[in-house]
Amino acid sequence: MIRKVSYAGFVLAAIVSSTLVARGIAPDCSESSGVGFRIVTDKLVYAPKSTMRVDFLVTNTEEVPLYFFRTLSQCSSQLGSYLLLIVDRKKRQVPIQRCSADVLMDKLDVVETLTHPKFGILLAHGAAYGHEEVYELPAEKGTYWLNAELVPPGFTDTQREILTENKMRVLQCPCRAPDVTITIK
Repeated sequence: MIRKVSYAGFVLAAIVSSTLVARGIAPDCSESSGVGFRIVTDKLVYAPKSTMRVDFLVTNTEEVPLYFFRTLSQCSSQLGSYLLLIVDRKKRQVPIQRCSADVLMDKLDVVETLTHPKFGILLAHGAAYGHEEVYELPAEKGTYWLNAELVPPGFTDTQREILTENKMRVLQCPCRAPDVTITIK
């Protein structure tokens, strides 16, 4: 059995969506992907070298349920990940600590893993899932842009066939979130 994100997730998505609209951020994911992806920061103005909390929010906008791995995080992995870039006025990327995790992907039973409540998540239509990460901000004052991308898992061809046979929908291609602007004063 897999954990289903229910009405509470939908309410969270509605609150976040209204917050994003108030900030003037429009959706950016392809309509055909059936996946909404957004980032929301705890504030828009920060002190130099302070910490910033970023919520990565995934919403299933399609009728067919969406499966993904519970270990989805900022660490790059064959199971998928969140990628965040902090960019300054000169379009330079601000260095942030990165991590990675390796998985013997070809040995993974994807159906068992994605349907297990400890390892997989199933998002029904309209349901949302959020994950928070914390980042240390630069010392230099100014305006910065946050670029985020949801990176899909690196399934093998055999695993893709098995998922198709089991009618299990997963993220197929990267999904970019609308940029968020922050200020360091």
